Amino acid sequence: MTASIDVGELTSLERTPPGVRLNPNTRIPVLTPMKPSPSIVRPAKFSTALLALACALCLGAMPVPAATAADTPMLRSLDDKAPALPLTPTFKKVDTGEDGPCELILENVSKDTIKASGKLYPSVGIHSDTKEKTLSEHVLAPGDTWTIPGLAATDKLTITADGYAPLELTVP
Repeated sequence: MTASIDVGELTSLERTPPGVRLNPNTRIPVLTPMKPSPSIVRPAKFSTALLALACALCLGAMPVPAATAADTPMLRSLDDKAPALPLTPTFKKVDTGEDGPCELILENVSKDTIKASGKLYPSVGIHSDTKEKTLSEHVLAPGDTWTIPGLAATDKLTITADGYAPLELTVP
């Protein structure tokens, strides 16, 4: 059996749709790059322009610190700090006694009577003890002293009085 090719089939293979070019040597259709249609490009340009406009408006609406600083009056610094507590601390080593190796002596050097109290934060804590000990309030007349015994090295103390800044000390 021999295969026969109809001449009408060859002519139909050589036919190409309108607008398609064929390579003259190989008779393969040549693809041409497509140009984007204007209907696709227009929305992309519009959205890019809209985004740029939105960014410009946001930058214009942000406050500029240099511009607001010129409108506000200059604020002067406020010295609302409480005065220092007029107690002079002196640490003294004690060789005798069971309370501890150091004691603190606080002397009132002001002309006023001071009601002072404090808190002791031991450097070495005992699990059954609290982490801070409250020192009872003492009234110190001018020139009077307050002795706090039983201090160990690196204990921290905070002495407070109404109207004064707290005095924070660490045992040497």
